[in-house]
Amino acid sequence: MRFSDVLFLLCTNLFFLIGCQGPESEPVGTNDNPETAVAGFTITKVDSIGVELGDSNCVFGTIIDAGFLPDGRIVLLDVMKKRVSVFSPDGDFLASFGREGSGPGEFMEPASIAVLTDGGICVSDFMSKKLVFFDADFCYKREISGFYIQSPSCIESGSDGSVVGFQMHYFNEEDNFLIGSRVVKWTDSSDPELEYTSRYNPFRPEEGVTIPVLPFATGEDGSVYCAESFEEEYTVTKFNAEGDTVFCIQEPYTPMNRTEEEMACAHWGYMLNTPGFDSDDRRAVRATWEIDPLRSAVKSIYIDGEERLWVATGRGENPSPQFEIYDSFSNHICSCTTDLPPEMRWGYWKFVFSGNRFLAFDNNPEDYSKVFIYEIQEQRN
Repeated sequence: MRFSDVLFLLCTNLFFLIGCQGPESEPVGTNDNPETAVAGFTITKVDSIGVELGDSNCVFGTIIDAGFLPDGRIVLLDVMKKRVSVFSPDGDFLASFGREGSGPGEFMEPASIAVLTDGGICVSDFMSKKLVFFDADFCYKREISGFYIQSPSCIESGSDGSVVGFQMHYFNEEDNFLIGSRVVKWTDSSDPELEYTSRYNPFRPEEGVTIPVLPFATGEDGSVYCAESFEEEYTVTKFNAEGDTVFCIQEPYTPMNRTEEEMACAHWGYMLNTPGFDSDDRRAVRATWEIDPLRSAVKSIYIDGEERLWVATGRGENPSPQFEIYDSFSNHICSCTTDLPPEMRWGYWKFVFSGNRFLAFDNNPEDYSKVFIYEIQEQRN
């Protein structure tokens, strides 16, 4: 097994295709559980951040991740400008920190951001293969370095200041070379403190290799939710902070083809550099990329301010994602379908939840990078 072969496989799977934009008011969902008082939710777009021309603090390069601080302020991670920008809950610019470089508090290619339990911030710097920590005043605090090939491509806050993240990984087992991914926790070292879930496939170059995507989310109590998609079902497993299984949701799923409109809207988003790859390698990856005609059973999962689990699935006649919403005990509350415009319907978009708000953004927009702020109103019987 050549190291360059492994890098190529990793590179083919390291792209973030996330979306944004929506109508001013999006009615969501119907209640299919008569035992609950929740009838559904209404999602309303209340503001947006980002302009094409004007204030340089609001002209972004590429927003690749975002988060909410405990007081409602918004942090946006700009992978092109190598910095984190801080905005008020209403979208007014307040401050920024970070810059390009390999020194303390600097980034080469930031991939993801997490707001920690102590109000501090962690940024995963993919190219420098490290996690960079800042305190609640945005001052550089420390870093965890030494990740092999790459740091985690997606991170969220864990318990007691730890970081939970998704990381591609491989190893040898007897005569087999296995390549896959895992959701793990780090606290003080690049060696995982705890592994919540993982999934691997044998490496057979002649057959091609698919690296499993494991959507995950974390709760305020340190719990971790991990989802997996299979041919005829999806699962979401909840772990407590110590890694013990709390429950496992198993839902049947009927595979659905993407519509012609969805296929037409397919596009490349920002693709993270894999260390050791140059622009020719990136072009080769793009040239060999093919659109999967089937929707994913689970696209992503989120935890809202009431500790409800939102599972974005490929169900529904509408190309827009259908959310299945569960309470913190695994009880299904309702199904919700958003009426999103075509540019969001292929599934390359990201939500970041906090309280009754969430952010939505696309890291490869048609015009310019912007972030939308939404509010969730719960409708009861």
